Amino acid sequence: MENDDWTIEGLKYAERMGADIINCSWGNDKSHDAKLTTQINKMATQGRDGRGCIIVASSGNSNSTTLNYPASLPNVISVGASWQNGARWEDSNYGSDLDLVAPGVQIYTTTQNNDYENFTGTSASTPHVSGVAALMLSVNPNLTRTQLKKILCQTCQKPSRHTFSTNGTYGKWNDQVGYGIVDAYDALRMIQFQKSTLVENDPYTYMINNLPRKARVVWSSSSSDFTLTNPADSVARILTRDCGKSTTLTAKVCYDDVLIKQFTKNISSVLDVEGSGHISCCGLKAHRIGYLPYGATFSWNVSDNVDIDSQKGDSIRVSTVKGTSFGYWIEAVVHANGKTYAKRKTLLLREKEKVDMEFLSDSRGPNGSKRFAIYADPIDNNGRSMRDIPEETIVYWRCRRSPDSKTETDAILESEDLITNSSLIKVPSCMKSSTIRDSISIQPSTFSVYPVDPPVDPFPPVKPWDTDDIDVTKIDSPHRLKVTLPNDNYIGIVTCSVFSQCTKTTSLNYMVDKNGISAYKDEGMSPFLYSTPPYRVTSSNPTSDFVSIRKVDMEENSSSLHEVKLMLYNDYGLVRTVNGTSEEEILQMNISDLPKGTYYLNVVTGNDIIKQVVRIEH
Repeated sequence: MENDDWTIEGLKYAERMGADIINCSWGNDKSHDAKLTTQINKMATQGRDGRGCIIVASSGNSNSTTLNYPASLPNVISVGASWQNGARWEDSNYGSDLDLVAPGVQIYTTTQNNDYENFTGTSASTPHVSGVAALMLSVNPNLTRTQLKKILCQTCQKPSRHTFSTNGTYGKWNDQVGYGIVDAYDALRMIQFQKSTLVENDPYTYMINNLPRKARVVWSSSSSDFTLTNPADSVARILTRDCGKSTTLTAKVCYDDVLIKQFTKNISSVLDVEGSGHISCCGLKAHRIGYLPYGATFSWNVSDNVDIDSQKGDSIRVSTVKGTSFGYWIEAVVHANGKTYAKRKTLLLREKEKVDMEFLSDSRGPNGSKRFAIYADPIDNNGRSMRDIPEETIVYWRCRRSPDSKTETDAILESEDLITNSSLIKVPSCMKSSTIRDSISIQPSTFSVYPVDPPVDPFPPVKPWDTDDIDVTKIDSPHRLKVTLPNDNYIGIVTCSVFSQCTKTTSLNYMVDKNGISAYKDEGMSPFLYSTPPYRVTSSNPTSDFVSIRKVDMEENSSSLHEVKLMLYNDYGLVRTVNGTSEEEILQMNISDLPKGTYYLNVVTGNDIIKQVVRIEH
């Protein structure tokens, strides 16, 4: 019992240090102090902030049908030893309480005498399982003890030298080796699989990502009008007999003959034309057939005042031309299974008239300065944003230090879709690439003192662009500029010039300093100081499976409770939304299942909308 006191103190120390995993390569068949059992159960159920400490123990080395203590406790993962061929090591304890086995014969390891030796026994097999558990928590630290044990047992290899005929909690079980031999690869794969979704590769091919290697998938369709062709474990294809039908596609994923996850997707074969509902003079808006039956052929018709600029697969891009038709439309014609289906979509002509500037977000820069992001967004005649900027509009950003700047250090400029070579600029079809540079003539504007009541300091004067003592940095970018101030003494002038066939050349000017961003909306008006948005998007090129926004830690932020909404768009419309509140320091949107491409994120918080271009690459 004296040893039990030592063990209790050791476990309490591990608990205070925040241990995630306890390896118990010890045990016997003796009676033990109830306080020891209480401490073990407490850590297993309440440790790791309530997720449960992972306690792994050896079954014992006496070839007994009764496991040693503490492996016999229900809240402990019990481990036996196996030979290299998968058979139970003959002295390994076994029986109804055994969970799994791991290699435990002639394990090469270190000694207390700074040497190496071969070590045999369940005390050698138990660290294998503890190590796998550590790998699992490195992938998902939020796994509870019961979740981790379930994955460990579900993914065990079934050695052929034993017959697994008993139905256990986590699949087929055997009293000699439990659920089998620990499998690190499939255990980690199973964790990745937990966040998998049913992905639509195209309108008739569906697949499941991160499928464990020993998992099996049973695909089915709720309608006889849909035939599954050549369904593989992770992939199924659908052959549609009629464009007017619908079905529910079901994928049942089994592991060791146990259902571990089920996916369903409602599929409609009603012909539709997806994409933007408008067309502009520069056009190039993408449209595609929303559901194309497997093996179908198709063609496009357009009104005589609409021109097809390009076709690829089931998608087209169109723009306007001179014609006699009243209204604008495109039509998809599909031939499938001896039938012909047609779907027409009416388009609205939206002409761009002006360019608006929007302040996106800020964060802290070097030496207590700030970092700002500005967005050039052409607005149509109905006051709605156009999302075809990279193809229809060329944007020029210029930044220079003001003569009033009390530092000679320049701001740091960054831009999404940075273009350093003019030949890489995407020129709209309505512009001639040979004359595009010559056709743009934008002169720098010089601010004068505007009458303000009450009087305030005038907007800083600006010298011409070619002044030697003022540095000028030029960035050609479709839409977005980031400006990082070098210090609190910097004052700079940012000019954005937008050229498009759809609107007059527009130049907008901003002053950036430690107080924020100010801009002249119209000549004769005093500067308008933009307020700091309460959130900022952490990355436009996410490296994880999530896009995140974080509250900006600044004093001027409102502390009132309000709703926060993340809305992700692509060229075809809204893709995904996530709702939250201002109580949350960080709000995340899962993008792991989305195809590679460019998306547009709107963060709606009260009356503010923060915009961000997000590029997803898998």
